[in-house]
This record gives sequence, structure tokens and C-alpha cells, in this order.
Amino acid sequence: MGMKRVVDMRAGLRGGSALFLSMAVMGSALAQEPVAEDGGAIVVTGSRIPRPDVESNSPVNVIGESEIKYSATVETEQLLNALPQAVSGAGAQSNAGNGSATVNLRNLGTVRTLVLQNGRRIVGASQDGVVDLNMIPTSLISRVEVVTGGASAVYGSDAMAGVVNFVTKDDFEGLEIGGSYGISDQGDAERYNIDLTVGGNFADGRGNMVFHGSYYNRSMVKGAARDHATVFLADAIVDGKPVLIPSGNGVTPQGTIFSPQLVGLKDPYGNTIGTAGIFFAPEGWRAYKASDGFNDPPYTNLQMPLRRWQGSVIGHYDVTDDVTAFWEGSYVHSKINSTLGAVPMSSSGFIPGFQLDLRNPYLDPTLRDFLSTNMDGDGNSLVPVNINRRLLDGGSRTSDQTRDFYRFVVGLKGNLTDRLKWEVFYNQGQTKVTDVQGGGVLIDNFANGFLTDPNDPTKCAAADPKCVVLNPFGLNSLTPEMMDYIYTDLTNITTIRQKQVGATLTGSLFTLPAGDVGISLGAEYRKESSAFDPDQLYIMGKALSRSAGLSRTAGSFDVAELYGELYVPILADMPGVELLAFEGGLPFSD
Repeated sequence: MGMKRVVDMRAGLRGGSALFLSMAVMGSALAQEPVAEDGGAIVVTGSRIPRPDVESNSPVNVIGESEIKYSATVETEQLLNALPQAVSGAGAQSNAGNGSATVNLRNLGTVRTLVLQNGRRIVGASQDGVVDLNMIPTSLISRVEVVTGGASAVYGSDAMAGVVNFVTKDDFEGLEIGGSYGISDQGDAERYNIDLTVGGNFADGRGNMVFHGSYYNRSMVKGAARDHATVFLADAIVDGKPVLIPSGNGVTPQGTIFSPQLVGLKDPYGNTIGTAGIFFAPEGWRAYKASDGFNDPPYTNLQMPLRRWQGSVIGHYDVTDDVTAFWEGSYVHSKINSTLGAVPMSSSGFIPGFQLDLRNPYLDPTLRDFLSTNMDGDGNSLVPVNINRRLLDGGSRTSDQTRDFYRFVVGLKGNLTDRLKWEVFYNQGQTKVTDVQGGGVLIDNFANGFLTDPNDPTKCAAADPKCVVLNPFGLNSLTPEMMDYIYTDLTNITTIRQKQVGATLTGSLFTLPAGDVGISLGAEYRKESSAFDPDQLYIMGKALSRSAGLSRTAGSFDVAELYGELYVPILADMPGVELLAFEGGLPFSD
């Protein structure tokens, strides 16, 4: 959808650090100070070795602060989607999944793309460990470094596709207030935000502290609002050529009944009943036709609504001339809604041995006679047919997620010698997702509503005093009382925790005629844990919504890692040889 009338307003008072940041076009993946081209070393994300040049065996793309500012986006994934090496992952237009915004380098999968903030890991948003980019505020990003040459030798197996490192502002002085507003060319899909960044030096310039806060709101847009999303298209072969044709989902809000015993019989209009069974059309029951399929795209989200509150603090303090303490902290509270079409309920999948009670008072008398004649051989008024029904009467399936995220980092860094730098840090984060799923069906209640009391067919045979006999035969045939009996909400809770401690030593050992011999040594310990606690009705197999038959899962793993990198320039600036060097990395993980 096109966006127009985008306004981005920023007012600020900044010190010299703005010039410093704009010159640092290639930055540190390890929160080491990048410098300009005045002789200092530059650390690139593809390697942890400081290098006097910006070339690397792993290609590195950098999205700078000015590009971020002029993009006027407050959705972090949009900064990456324009890159040719990034396949659009989940985001504002992704209605499935868990509502996260993700990055997928080279289409190798989001679990193979490592996302870092200032060179350190971020706790995932789900049990697969994939990071939600919504947790990273765009207005606090100084630059984004993207490595797509594969970085598993440096960062481990989850960096096989590459690394995306978000470097945030850590030396900001002044006050910046920003806001933006956007709307589609259809007059909907509104997005707006306001953010505040304030920072300054203290202790005679030995320290700096940056505070940031923001609020973001994105409106819902459903498929019904766009012509291209109001038609259900299916693959087909016409005249030997693959084409898309209008179609529909076979589970309809009018309902169907089906059974192998119905196949080949004739409906009142002379149509042969196929495997899809009998359809409850406005004109009466008849054989199901392909054109009867349900068009569900208009009921799903084209743009997921999101409300997000963020707060961050970043700072450092020079304890001595050679030792600096640093810290980062962030908290994000967000609410996300995902909407799908109404739940498709099929007795064949969830109610073993289902039979339709011919005494149901809502059943068309002619259909009752038809089924009795052809299928009720024992005369007990129960026939072995199954029913499919999309419960549009109760509205869409929804997923209302409340997501709480926090992360903090503390550490020390300094100079061991004039050639070697060291750093130690501790990194901890947690994500808790509370997912309330609306539009669920109580399976037992659904089954109870189809068995009537032989003495009074308007009442249920079940002992449940709340039971209501169901009328699934036709569009909007289920009354509010019927829907109240079979509908429910379900709540799932997911908690992911991450702890990481690490130490690094980087720099150069000595100088050869072709340049400095670079080295990077490091050790890290990381523990990841997660727990998924689904609704008890899911666990018991008593309900169906966006999922069914879920189980509790919980576990953890920990990994101790050692790694080393070495860069040895052999020849440089010679006839026919610009640079000949050895570069290697070796990781060890337990």
C-alpha cells in the first residue's frame, strides 16, 4: 500500500559527537570506538580484529545515521528490506507467526541470521530464538552493519546466513524530539510516533549518559479494504498453462456435511453429490460446487495493529585513563493484534465417531428424509456424516499479544597495551509474551449441541444444563446463545530468558613490512532458557482456535565458547600484488 503525507519533524541541540558519529561509516561490532580515516583502526562486523582498512573477506553493508533519518521509518525491519541480500521477513504486513518483525538474509531462514545490538546478543521473541526487531528503536540507532558472507567462524552456527548489528548512539549530547505521521493513499493504515532522546556528559567529560523514550501506534487494515485482497485465488491448469483462478476455502460459513456414503447420490436439483458433500445454500441443500468456497482474505489483516512503548538508557564512564565502564538498559512494552478468518470446525478431525442426529429441529425435513432413506439403516436417527462449518457467526480468530521485553548490559573495557584492547561484559534479557486467542471453540460443547433429547428434540441429550441444540445449517444460522455455548478465549504464555558473559582481547601483536599482525581472542558463556505454557483447554485437547492439541514445553541449554582470529599481511603494495594476507578464524563450542 502506498504511503503519503509523511511528516518527519526533529529538533535538536547537539554537540561535537554528531560530527564524530557521521564520520564513523564503518563501526565496531564489539562496542569499540570507531574512528575516521585519520590513521585509526576500524572494526567491521565480519571480524573482531581491528583493521587499518575497511576491506574484509566478508562483504559488509552499512546503513548510516543520515539514511536512517531520511527514511522516516519507525519500523526497524524497513531499514533492511531494501537491501538486495535481505529477503523480507515478518513485519507489519505479516499476519501469521507471532507478530514479530524479523530479518532473513539470503533467504536461508531467520534462525540462521544473527541479530546483535552493539555486537552483543539480544534475547529472542519466541522459542526458536529469533529476535523481534520491534525491540530496537530506530531513533536510537547510529548505524546498521550487515554481513552476508557468513560469519559462523566468528559468531557460531546461528550466523550462517550472516549478521545484522545495530549500533546505537552512545556519546550523545543535547536534546532531540522527533515525531512522524504517515497515512496510505487510501486514507487509512495510519502510523504515528513520538520519541525523545536526551544526553550529556558528566564528571568533566569522563562520562556520558543517553536516555531515550518513544511511543508508536500503527492502525489495522483488513483485506476487505483493498480490491487485490478480496479474491481467493488458487493455482489451476487451463489449456495446459498454469493460471490463477477465483476459488475459495472448502470450509464455509454456510456449512457442509459429507460422507463416502453420500458420494454419487443426487440432490433435489439432479446434481451428483461429490466428495465435498452437501452444501447449505440459500436456495436449499444441494451438492457442493467449487464456486461455493469461502473467500476468507477480506477477514484477515493486511497491516497488523501495533502499540509500543520503549525506554532505553546507554552510558559510559572513564574509571581511569585506561579503563571505561559501560552500560545499556532497555524496556519495551507492546501490544500486537493478528486477525485470521473465523475458525474452521470439522467434526472429522476433532470428534471421533461423530454422527448427525436426524431429530435436530433445525434440519430441513426433505434432507432428514433423504438421509434417513439412504443412511439410517438401523432406524436410530443417527447417521454417520461429518460436518464442516466455518464459525463466522462468532467473528474472526484473533491473537492479542502483550509483550514485555527487557535487556541490560554492563561491562568494562580498556587498553592492555598501546596495541591491545580488552573488554569484559555481562548481558541479560527476557521476553514474556501473553497471547490471548479469541474465537476458540469448545470441542465437547460443539459435539453436545448435535445430540438431541429423544423426548424433546429442542433440548440436548447431554446432562450439561447450559447445552444448546445447534443449528449449523446455513449462513448466520447460529444464534448468540448458541455461540456463547461453544465459543471461548484461550491464553498462552511464553517466557524466554538469556544470560551471557564474555571477554575479548583484540588488537595487533607486531608489525610486518606488509602491515600489522592482527589478533582477536575471546571467551563467552551463554545460557538460554524458555518455557511455553499453553491454555489448559489446549493441553486437554478440549478446544480449537489458531492451534490445537498443544503441550507444555520448557528447557534450557548453555554453551561455553572459545574463539580466535588471526590476520597476517604477507605482501602489500607490490607490482602485481596489492595485498596478500592470511586470515583465519577458529571457534570451539561446548
